[in-house]
Amino acid sequence: MLLGQLSEDNKKLFLQLEIILSNIDGDCSANEQALIERHCKEMGIEYAGCDIDISLDETIKQIQAEMSVKERKIILIELITLAVVDGVFDDKEKQLVESLRKILGIPDVVGDQALELVERLVKVSTEIENFVEW
Repeated sequence: MLLGQLSEDNKKLFLQLEIILSNIDGDCSANEQALIERHCKEMGIEYAGCDIDISLDETIKQIQAEMSVKERKIILIELITLAVVDGVFDDKEKQLVESLRKILGIPDVVGDQALELVERLVKVSTEIENFVEW
């Protein structure tokens, strides 16, 4: 939805964060994989699957100081979306998203707002899907 607005370097960084998040609970679900694939198409980058071993520490070091506030918010929103897409936002996912929010320098109130927006989006998307299936 918003990923095309990221710089090329930050698109790659986002993909790394997304793969790490999708594997944090030990299971990169089919829903998570499908969303990552859609994100890669949106960003115009190749997706090699969730089975890639990526270091969280190395990825965190790559977060650029000059990343705009807009890019930081986009990354947070899209990571939250990935975390909830399989219907389960478990403790490990919450902890990682919260850690990344802090690393991205996003205030608590903005992080809470992002989570609320994504939850509403998921709810409305589900309602639309159910309406169409009716």
